[in-house]
Amino acid sequence: MIDGCSYCAPMHWVEHRRRSDQGISTNAKLSRFRGMISSVVKSTDRQAWEETIALTNLYPLSLNSGNPSATLARAQMIEAANLLDLKLQEWQPKVALFITEVNSKSRRHLEWSSGFHETLGVKNVAFVPEGPIIATAEIGTNTHALFVVRPDARVGIRHDFKNDLSYALREYGVSTES
Repeated sequence: MIDGCSYCAPMHWVEHRRRSDQGISTNAKLSRFRGMISSVVKSTDRQAWEETIALTNLYPLSLNSGNPSATLARAQMIEAANLLDLKLQEWQPKVALFITEVNSKSRRHLEWSSGFHETLGVKNVAFVPEGPIIATAEIGTNTHALFVVRPDARVGIRHDFKNDLSYALREYGVSTES
């Protein structure tokens, strides 16, 4: 909360929906993403979660409210990767959750985030055969990475995302509700 104004808290939107007349888009894609972030928050120890969960976009610049075009993504790739690397070094999280990937019926891959892997020092990638978690990896010496299917790209996934994610977070030492 900032100066007594809960609407001013940067992550307030996660637990509190706003109507379109309050200046926040209510489109279905944003709603699914909000729901996914909310499930992450609800699966963790809820005491001061805002101090333990940080959110950032891989690509900070976009001409619209969604992801940048392929051209704009390529143009900012190096700077975006360096910025994310600096943020991870500063934050030093136990787990970095990448809600970036698309589920394909023919293969599981890390296409959307792969351009960041070298700069971030992603190593020991282990693919998960099914479910919303595509792969796990390590970043640096103290951060585990979970690469997860985007909420708008869950083709054919029938797993309970909250349970799968809670289990994975507990495995990496993040306190979650049982």
